[in-house]
Amino acid sequence: MVAHWKDATTAASNKPDKIFRSDFASIRFTENYGAYTLALIPKGTTAIAAPSSSAEIETLGAADGGTPGDTSPTPEGTTPTESSDTTTAPEVTSTTAANG
Repeated sequence: MVAHWKDATTAASNKPDKIFRSDFASIRFTENYGAYTLALIPKGTTAIAAPSSSAEIETLGAADGGTPGDTSPTPEGTTPTESSDTTTAPEVTSTTAANG
């Protein structure tokens, strides 16, 4: 079962906005500050706790370098650059493939 709260900052004091009991592939992360709990609980149980860190989501996001409410992939006033820490796989030839 997955419980979803639209607002993580108030999730601890509220019931989930939605509970998914099946079709987990349909779960979409559609809003900033959403909270989710994956729970393995006895059948018939509906009391699912919000994530323990949900009330701190803004603080935790800032610690990761994020800006609260910012959904843009590139910070304003900058241009995306290619990461220099990526590697390219070597070209495989019949010789290198045979040598292993």
